Amino acid sequence: MADGNPSQPNGLSQAGAEILAARIKEYWVSQGYPKVETRIEPFNFGPHLIFSVRSNMVGGVPPRC
Repeated sequence: MADGNPSQPNGLSQAGAEILAARIKEYWVSQGYPKVETRIEPFNFGPHLIFSVRSNMVGGVPPRC
């Protein structure tokens, strides 16, 4: 979570989750994994709507080409 540090977006907000998804994708593409996929999914958490980053990674690593 963000604790006042602008380099750490609030991952529960839609905007923050989108930033995190983009960072994850950019990192893995730079590491030679061009097929990494990320997406944002909304969830109801009591009266709140929160957002989660989902991906096609298995064991923390995306599929190779």
